[in-house]
Amino acid sequence: MKRKGPDRLADVAEVVARALANAGIRAVLTGGACATILTDGAYQSADLDFILEGEVRRRDLDAALATVRIPAKVSAHSGRR
Repeated sequence: MKRKGPDRLADVAEVVARALANAGIRAVLTGGACATILTDGAYQSADLDFILEGEVRRRDLDAALATVRIPAKVSAHSGRR
């Protein structure tokens, strides 16, 4: 069964958070995604906002996110494809 709504958003957040952690980047999920997950979809947000802790080089962030494979349709709001 394909997961939708807040469950799918939580799945994507987990994949991104794991990729960042594997690269040694400490990050905290914040914003509307948290509200969507915590309210079981009563509040709707389609993006993920992470606060990065400490100093993070752009190339390290890019390398970590390059390991994440999410279909373009899911990441359409990011501005990058």
